[in-house]
Amino acid sequence: MRSDSNIRRPIIRTHASGLLTIIVATLSSAACAQSQPREEPTMVVCAGGRSFQIEAREKVARIFMEGRQLGLTRRASSLGQQYRSSDAALIIDGDYVAFVLNDDLAYEDCRIRAAN
Repeated sequence: MRSDSNIRRPIIRTHASGLLTIIVATLSSAACAQSQPREEPTMVVCAGGRSFQIEAREKVARIFMEGRQLGLTRRASSLGQQYRSSDAALIIDGDYVAFVLNDDLAYEDCRIRAAN
């Protein structure tokens, strides 16, 4: 003879599992909303008055700066959007931008400029 408590446990587990799935999906979509690619040209301003423009798409990013244009490929990352090439690395996390150029390491404290 089976008790009613044995029958109800799977239902409770199913509800708890479903609730956990909803919470994880909600948190994941909120995090993704903050890290969406910026497909329109976006100005980035760094310490010392340096600046450049970025177009960050789903798979590639283009950087426009001082007469140069760089193409970077997106890499999997748990921290924002990460793009790399043999010449540079770019990480976009909200409004913060980390940019490392192999032949110029002076891009520091970079932020996406707020729209006017």
